[in-house]
Amino acid sequence: MTEPFALSQCKTMTTSDFERLTKLGDYLMEPKVDGWRMQVDVSRDAVQMWTRTNHDATGKMPVVEQHLQHLAGIHSFRLDGEAVYIDPATGIPDYLFTASCLGSHRETCVMKQGGYRDLSFFVFDILQVDGHDVRGKSLGARKTLLKRFLSNTGNVQVILGDEPTYEQHTKNFEQYLEGSVLKDIGSAYAGKRHKSWMKWKEIETVDVRIIGYKEGQGKFEGLIGAIEFMAPDGTKGFCSGMDDSTRIWISDHRADLLGHIIEIKHFGKMVDGYRHPQFQRFREDKI
Repeated sequence: MTEPFALSQCKTMTTSDFERLTKLGDYLMEPKVDGWRMQVDVSRDAVQMWTRTNHDATGKMPVVEQHLQHLAGIHSFRLDGEAVYIDPATGIPDYLFTASCLGSHRETCVMKQGGYRDLSFFVFDILQVDGHDVRGKSLGARKTLLKRFLSNTGNVQVILGDEPTYEQHTKNFEQYLEGSVLKDIGSAYAGKRHKSWMKWKEIETVDVRIIGYKEGQGKFEGLIGAIEFMAPDGTKGFCSGMDDSTRIWISDHRADLLGHIIEIKHFGKMVDGYRHPQFQRFREDKI
């Protein structure tokens, strides 16, 4: 029986740390998924799974195992990823159900999924290919291997990473509930807590009052470009980030909406206002 590798772990970063990164092109941004960390050895003939604490989880995700074996074909891999149940109604992780399954004995875990609430596996990294240890290769090279050998299929999702931006971090936070992980493209797989992996979980919201608008330009000409707001402590600013239909609706009702309360999301308070504020929703309960 093979043994699990030591897993890489993240250091924590703040929004200020993100702003101090001078070469964002040296990093990939991945969603931090709210699930159970899992290491998987897969070949055409067998699958072996371990949790983050090195407990044997083989057989607990039969649908995932089937899909991974199909993807492996004639090859074999060691993968690093996250097991999670994605609620089809909301598209977001259900951590309680994930933990309820994986924290149970094998037969109970399979029974709880029942063939219609099957867990998924998000693949973030590849550690071994056909018996060759690739942990010494750069993250960029390992992502290339992932793209070459694996693809999204059924309950397996391959995460290749995105350009690090505030917008992508917000998307990651809202979709997967945990935030983002920034990874150094040139780094080897550390197998321990290391500065080459940094988790960023900060995001805040505040209720503010609409006090005006900034006119749109370019494709938004004739519509509002941004909402001018004032927070309860007197802090003022502008936010955008609404979808097209919401922007049109606000533009058509701009006068009537003055004084109404909206919720904005942001990345912390600065001396001169909120960092990167974005429209979240109307607070009809606070009009």
